[in-house]
Amino acid sequence: MKATCGTSTLLVAVALCAASNNAAAARVALVIGNDAYTHVRPLNNAGNDARLMATALKSAGFDVIGGVRANLDRKAMWSALDQLQVRIAKGDDVVFYYAGHGVQIRADSLLLPIDIEANNDDQVLRDGINLVEVQDELKNARFALIVVDACRNNPFPPKPGGTRGVGEPAGIVPIEPARGNVILLSASRNQQALDEVPGITKSNGLFTYTLVQALKAPGVDVVQAMHNVREQVEQQARLANHEQRPALVEEMDGTFFFFPKTGSTVPSASPTARAATSAPTAVVNSAPAKAAPADTAAPNSANADSGSAVARPGRAGAHAAAAARIRPGGPYPAWGTSSLLPGVVGTGTVVINGDGTVDTLATNGDRTHATVNVSDPENVTGTSVTHLGVVNGVQRRYPDGSISTRVTFSGRLANGKVTGTWYDKFQTGQFEWTVGPSQ
Repeated sequence: MKATCGTSTLLVAVALCAASNNAAAARVALVIGNDAYTHVRPLNNAGNDARLMATALKSAGFDVIGGVRANLDRKAMWSALDQLQVRIAKGDDVVFYYAGHGVQIRADSLLLPIDIEANNDDQVLRDGINLVEVQDELKNARFALIVVDACRNNPFPPKPGGTRGVGEPAGIVPIEPARGNVILLSASRNQQALDEVPGITKSNGLFTYTLVQALKAPGVDVVQAMHNVREQVEQQARLANHEQRPALVEEMDGTFFFFPKTGSTVPSASPTARAATSAPTAVVNSAPAKAAPADTAAPNSANADSGSAVARPGRAGAHAAAAARIRPGGPYPAWGTSSLLPGVVGTGTVVINGDGTVDTLATNGDRTHATVNVSDPENVTGTSVTHLGVVNGVQRRYPDGSISTRVTFSGRLANGKVTGTWYDKFQTGQFEWTVGPSQ
């Protein structure tokens, strides 16, 4: 099985903007698949992946403008983007999906139309479609998900007699995410993405195929879905003796569901602000005892709703009561596991503060400060920043050398405990925090 760049996917930008929870937003998408390049190596499955994604988006209630746009030159790509831009009303939910070649030129990440020529960097900078400009086209959206299916290696090899190709050696790299954005690449730097799904199909790439299956899962928010995809792609690739681990960077403040939980009623538009989350080893936090008013747009408030899970009035009283039962106190016991430390269970404590925030401390010195939304005891969510401790006089660090990172979790509250799953950009795991007397 051949690893090619036809299905390397860069999921760039999940942008959530503040909007009224009562507004009826439209779901709009633009889907492009470029295979038939005239001056660089053509691809095999970009069009197939675009069609697969378009089908999934339509089933999730998105209007795919003009259907799948196949093999667009520069003029046609800009025309398609302009058509998308004029369709977006303030507060709409938008997906942009591109499958094809991509390249990095200095600080610019570029999507390549089929008529791209590569005589020099300046020419590609002029004729490529800059991802920053794509983001700008979607700036009015409440939720904007940009999916770019592009290589992690350079599509422009050195010309005969030359010493280097146009662009950087490793091809397209993620742009810096703004607040509320998520960036997911189908493979890490210098890796190539499998252009087939081993044992299943040769017509779609592993990442896009896995992503579509994950997005279809009811009740799973888009960020959690991408974490699931990252783990599944890596495992599947290893079974095929191939190294491919999607790279993820995210700054998302809310949640968005392509499909709601089974049996729940959700509008096609997803409102949402998700309450922040806590960290692996010791984490938990309680929402304020009283839920915020329905028209409050402040982040991390108890009323922060998730895209496909709009609060149902009939349950509001129960949710508020659940939040009220978690009162300031502690330290309470907590434990957690990490995929970076298989078989190891970390322990720690949780202190619930009077302002509804939480401070945690693990026995290895890791600590967090978090805010958690417990307005729905069946869907406790939150975010935090974790800071690694010092062991034997040595500061512990993550794989990229950092000593802190953002952590997201989801779980449920029952019998005085919050139990669930947490994740950051390096790892995932399970947790349980005691937060007070049995409910």
